[in-house]
Amino acid sequence: MLPLRLAVGAIFFAHGSQKLLGWFGGLGLTGTIRTYRDGLEIPAFFTLIATFAEFFGGIFITLGFLTRISALLLSAVMLVAIFKIHWVHGFFLNWFSMPLKGHGVEYSLSLLGACLTLAAAGPKRPSLDHWLYRRKNNAPAKKISPADDKKEECRKSWLKFRKVIQFINVRNCGNKI
Repeated sequence: MLPLRLAVGAIFFAHGSQKLLGWFGGLGLTGTIRTYRDGLEIPAFFTLIATFAEFFGGIFITLGFLTRISALLLSAVMLVAIFKIHWVHGFFLNWFSMPLKGHGVEYSLSLLGACLTLAAAGPKRPSLDHWLYRRKNNAPAKKISPADDKKEECRKSWLKFRKVIQFINVRNCGNKI
């Protein structure tokens, strides 16, 4: 999940910083609110939510902090982008920047899929979520490979089997004829 988190986090951080701070050629917060209100008829409140979700959600997903919540918020932002902005332009991106033709749903749909994947699977390791959970529960690090999990499962089964055998031996030794 780390490569997916880094890519999705970088994309949303970049777009969020355009909207919030005016970086990377963006309009900044006041310009974004004006554009969304006048051109797209999206209220300022929802523009703020989308802007903060993209900016902080991008940072949080990159770090693996509050990953599922951030991914769900960003999924909602992508659904709005798909149906409110890109749907009328069809499926494909406007590769040749033809005038008066916007981008289709292709890019937003792929980001929606990535966010839903992160929301369903969680951040995995390495992530702040994983580190904080381990620290809170004083749990040791989970085994990395499936083979280690199988070995642990076999060891536990063997220990249960030994206990059953010991119990049977104790009962039989106590009842000598």
